[in-house]
Amino acid sequence: MVFSAKQLRVFALFLCGLQEAALSHGGLCTDTQCFGVFVKPTRYSDARRVCEDFSGRMFRYNLTVLTDIFKSLPDGEFWLEQEEAAATPQNCSSVALTPERSFAHRRAPCHQTLSGFLCQYPLQDSCSQLEPAGASRVNYTAHMDFAVWNSQIFPMGTTAEAFAAGSQHLEWKRLCISGFWLEAPWNCEVMKGGCEHGCNVTTASCTCPAGQSLHGNNLSCVEDPCARCAQECRREGDARVCGCKEGYRLGRDGRSCVDVDECEDGDPCTGEGEECVNVEGSFECHCEDGLEREEGACVNRSICFKCEHMKCVKSSGVYECACQEGYRVRANDPTKCDRHCEESRCEPQCDPNSQGQMQCFCPEGYILDQSNSSGVCIQIDECEHACEHTCVKTPGGFRCSCFEGFILHRDSRCLPVGRERARHRRVPGAVRRAAPLPHLQLGEAVPQVRPRDPQAPKHRHLPPAAGHHRDLQEVVLLMSLFPTPTDTPGQPSGFKTMKYLSQKLGAVMVNV
Repeated sequence: MVFSAKQLRVFALFLCGLQEAALSHGGLCTDTQCFGVFVKPTRYSDARRVCEDFSGRMFRYNLTVLTDIFKSLPDGEFWLEQEEAAATPQNCSSVALTPERSFAHRRAPCHQTLSGFLCQYPLQDSCSQLEPAGASRVNYTAHMDFAVWNSQIFPMGTTAEAFAAGSQHLEWKRLCISGFWLEAPWNCEVMKGGCEHGCNVTTASCTCPAGQSLHGNNLSCVEDPCARCAQECRREGDARVCGCKEGYRLGRDGRSCVDVDECEDGDPCTGEGEECVNVEGSFECHCEDGLEREEGACVNRSICFKCEHMKCVKSSGVYECACQEGYRVRANDPTKCDRHCEESRCEPQCDPNSQGQMQCFCPEGYILDQSNSSGVCIQIDECEHACEHTCVKTPGGFRCSCFEGFILHRDSRCLPVGRERARHRRVPGAVRRAAPLPHLQLGEAVPQVRPRDPQAPKHRHLPPAAGHHRDLQEVVLLMSLFPTPTDTPGQPSGFKTMKYLSQKLGAVMVNV
């Protein structure tokens, strides 16, 4: 509701007067006037000023009215309107209430302090008595700050407060303005809108201090049930209860919040190499010791610090050592690199710092040919004399197989189907690695051995002398191809050559 300028001036006067007025006790209103008794030690001049500030005057002695308004007043002496006939500058009129509840009209020195004073006010723009539904009682308070008793009519500015039975809080509050009752909250400029604590001018609604919340009547303030909540307050039905944020649970006291250990309730970190770490109100997924997070995954990079060639690559999310060109990762040690050659001939690796003659080395499966000054690594034909029927080279070895109608026996022999022994059966295609061959020194020639004809009959079925003689002829041929090698001190003359020939001879003798 919007008040007129006149009404605002009237209420402003009421408010200013209330700041200086005595504590009121009570009064009553008739058809034309209201009478109020103010209980406060006061001198006559101060009492007169208070009455006039509310557009009233001091009460003139009237025994009938005094009988009604003094029914529940305490004993004492109160200032009245000065009678003109008996007025003197030194003495003023008063009325005394004795313990026997009788009245005595007296005169007292005007400078003396009495128990209180009585005022009377003209009645204008009044409101009639309210008949509240459901309320057990309604209290009326005039704007002059006294309770109005036993009245059917009330002056403008009177507030009416309704209380339900057994309740300390208001049901509602209304203000008498220009002959009708206005329900609170109203304009904040007038008596704080009828609010108990504060009024929001923008919204014209009541407010409460910290730790309190607005009562259901939208006027009073009550202790906030959520004031002690550690984190949140939630409404459950008609009640308000404390709650907690995600990652916390409500404590036993119903107010505090306790951190939830997500790592104990169930490991939420499901990534490979991840472990759960609990933090306040949440959790974090960390990588296990030795692992690092990369592109959202935990990877092991520790092998990269051990790579011989200081090269590391990531393959299918896993880090592996890599080698420089011409090398490959060692099969039994993923951090080391070995020479690798994919051709039949390749350059050797030589050590220029070796004492005496320079030492050169070839990749596995190759032999050094130093027939010229530069030297070259030549791939060893490990299939030579290794298999009875067919030989297939494999990285670092070879695989024997047999013709149709034969079965592989002891990795290299071929027996007709049906004649093999069950306890010696082998899976066709089994790999047999050749015995390592020694490196030949500079000046040694690579032996050239005639490969065995796979269509030739087995030696076992030839006359023993003929088979032996042919094999021995091959051995002699091999010996004639090799010059005398340089022997290592402490070894017999021709040791290296004989060692190589003995291996070749052993391959020949397998067929005997």
